Amino acid sequence: MSVDLQSCMMFDEHISQHVKCSVEDCRFTAHKKLVKIHWRNNHAPGAKRIKLDTAEDISRWRDERRKNYPTLRNIEKKLKLMKVKEQRGDVLETAQFSSSGASVVAIDNKIEQAMDLVKSHLMFAVREEVEVLKEQIKELMERNSQLEQENSVLKNLSSPEQLTQFQAQVQTGSPTAGAPGPGPTA
Repeated sequence: MSVDLQSCMMFDEHISQHVKCSVEDCRFTAHKKLVKIHWRNNHAPGAKRIKLDTAEDISRWRDERRKNYPTLRNIEKKLKLMKVKEQRGDVLETAQFSSSGASVVAIDNKIEQAMDLVKSHLMFAVREEVEVLKEQIKELMERNSQLEQENSVLKNLSSPEQLTQFQAQVQTGSPTAGAPGPGPTA
């Protein structure tokens, strides 16, 4: 019996958090966050409100859809109307840019999506560049190791006179092209 009582109390607590949609004829109730989403999707400026409760509503909706269906003729009419408005200097409203508050939210969402896309592209480019740089570092380290080994071999094969002469040339900065290279002494 305590489980049922606890379940009922939890249910009552849950229901107590429900609020009704603020629109007069709307009967939607839920948690305030869900009601906010419901309002944005159903009642906000620019939201589509389709009521198909009666046969007359359905018929009216179908006639409206037929009238606005994008036939070639309707598209031409809309393009002509847009040109006339543009020539008059009217503010053109599109699905992306309108005077309603919903379009501001839509624009903000588009900007956020674009920023996310730019961020992901940048991250990809940076990762790609890091891989290239890692490969270059690896190659340079291998080359450095090879040169150190060659240097060690050359030091071992050179006479003390040749090493002294080489160090003197390095300190004075004179070219070593004409000097005989270190090699095995007979």
